[in-house]
Amino acid sequence: MNETKFTKGPWSIEYDQWNSLEQPRDVWACIIAPDPNDAVPWFVANVLCCAESSANASLIAAAPEMYEALDFVSAHLTNDPLAAHERIRAALAKARGEVI
Repeated sequence: MNETKFTKGPWSIEYDQWNSLEQPRDVWACIIAPDPNDAVPWFVANVLCCAESSANASLIAAAPEMYEALDFVSAHLTNDPLAAHERIRAALAKARGEVI
């Protein structure tokens, strides 16, 4: 697998709420990544949530797994097509918000 320059996964979504005068109860999806030293998780992105943007948060959170699945497929498709297929299915399910 090739070395990447982005924050290592898996990324996950945490929902948070804050109050403001204009929009009293906005819900934010915070995309976070584990700290390699087991400290406070790293912030990756924020998405203000509505139906569509919640789906966008799922897609963003799935980015590392999707990259890894495609990298794995590139290296193993001819050697182990079943394992490659399972990695792709898992990454796509997370992107659809089916896996947390």
